[in-house]
Amino acid sequence: MRRSRLATLAFAFLVSLVLAAPQADARERMARARKAAPKDGEVERTVTRTGPDGTARTSSSDTHFQRGNGKWTRDTVHTGPNGQQATTHVDGAKTENGHVRDVTRTGPNGKTSTTHDEVTHTDNGFTRNTTHTGPSGGVTTRNATGSYDPETKSWSKDVTTTGPNGKTSTTHVDGQRSDDGYTRSATHTGPSGGVTTRNATGSYDPETKSWSKDVTTTGPNGKTETTHVDGQRSDDGYTRSATHTGPNGGVTTVEGQGHWDPATKTWTREKVVTGPNGKTHETDVTTKVTPVTEPPAASD
Repeated sequence: MRRSRLATLAFAFLVSLVLAAPQADARERMARARKAAPKDGEVERTVTRTGPDGTARTSSSDTHFQRGNGKWTRDTVHTGPNGQQATTHVDGAKTENGHVRDVTRTGPNGKTSTTHDEVTHTDNGFTRNTTHTGPSGGVTTRNATGSYDPETKSWSKDVTTTGPNGKTSTTHVDGQRSDDGYTRSATHTGPSGGVTTRNATGSYDPETKSWSKDVTTTGPNGKTETTHVDGQRSDDGYTRSATHTGPNGGVTTVEGQGHWDPATKTWTREKVVTGPNGKTHETDVTTKVTPVTEPPAASD
């Protein structure tokens, strides 16, 4: 039973990333994923990146997590290719109508950054206020509001970000869900007034378990880039291919696949990126989940 629940969690996470569905539906999927996930355990992740010259660089992370009684903690040790380590500590707790989260990151040089996050659920959406203090003391704030209309199956989001220098950028998003997909448009105004637009459409066929997505991005200079994505879900994973055409006509392709092994509770993911110059980069990721089957012994 636990194996099947872990597999369901992994697939739910995959589809949520690819389809970028409305905020309300995404929140429901995340709630189901959290319910299916183990209460306590360890996640080991290894990433190997191979450059066009064949040189491989491997990094890893080891995460211990625990949740219960409306609270959760997560501690991660990140080890880079050169052996240097960084740590991340997360504390979270449910509130009456949302949750709060505090994150502390310490880099290999010992410098620390912190993030405080507060999310409040409203009748038809959410508000989210985030304050990030960097390792040098600079403060960045991000304030977001979102809403969803179940009758029209439409959603919107507004984000205002203020950097340490006081300059502000804004993003407005509108989305519309259809019977088999969605449309999404975003307008981002940078701190210097430059405007970038991003328009996306996506569709999913439950019979063939396949999806597609098209994105067009226009920068402040008027130049346009496009991305087309095709994906296919299988019984134990997925395949995904993407073609990106840059503003100057250069084409980059990405071929990826993922596989879930319920016996070992392990995700493996492979990605090959070929740039406009024909050179290839490969990334291999292995993620192993080890649930805690027994509660920890009480300390004296």
